[in-house]
Amino acid sequence: MNGVSSTINNINTSNYTVSTSTSGQYNITVADDINGCEADIIGSNIEVILNPVPNPIINPDFYELYPGEDITLTAGSYAYYWWYADNDSLISESEFLFLDSTLTTYIVVESNDGCIGTSEPAIVQFIPRVELFIPNTFTPNGDEHNELFVIKGRFVTSFNMIITDVWGEMVYKTDKIDKYWDGKYLGLMAQQGVYSYVVDIIGDDGRPFSTSGTVNVIY
Repeated sequence: MNGVSSTINNINTSNYTVSTSTSGQYNITVADDINGCEADIIGSNIEVILNPVPNPIINPDFYELYPGEDITLTAGSYAYYWWYADNDSLISESEFLFLDSTLTTYIVVESNDGCIGTSEPAIVQFIPRVELFIPNTFTPNGDEHNELFVIKGRFVTSFNMIITDVWGEMVYKTDKIDKYWDGKYLGLMAQQGVYSYVVDIIGDDGRPFSTSGTVNVIY
């Protein structure tokens, strides 16, 4: 090809495979002896076409997934698809991969020419969203019903709360979500009325979140 030749000696089989990395036209000549005599041209202007190896790229290759969401991964158009988890277990043979939970995955594809290619890994990370329940009323009157102001939450890493009265004076403070306000201030029952709270938290996803509101103290 293009004036470049290559010689292979001592072929002892009727079937022989020659590998090349260049497309183009090739001539194949067989010589019967060590002097190159009695040569036969068994192929003239043989066209060699090299098909490219697929290079699938998963899109997106990283995604943070929140509760109630899902994501569809794709890697382009090919003849066949094999999606694998990071433990090399096969999870799908579809063109698209639908996910609603954490997974590290890669895809092996086959082109229409029969060539195989493998992608780099993609990561889908499930991020639990902060959940809070904050009551708006409690009755610390000793009847053992609704006695405490309790905030309940999920997926909370850091928690801070301040409660103030109508004059802005702080009556309660805590940095523990499992703590509660019993309606007392300086050892005495707080006056009936409306109190304001400010809650600052950091969720399991590392993101800060703040909320504020009021709670009624009723006797």
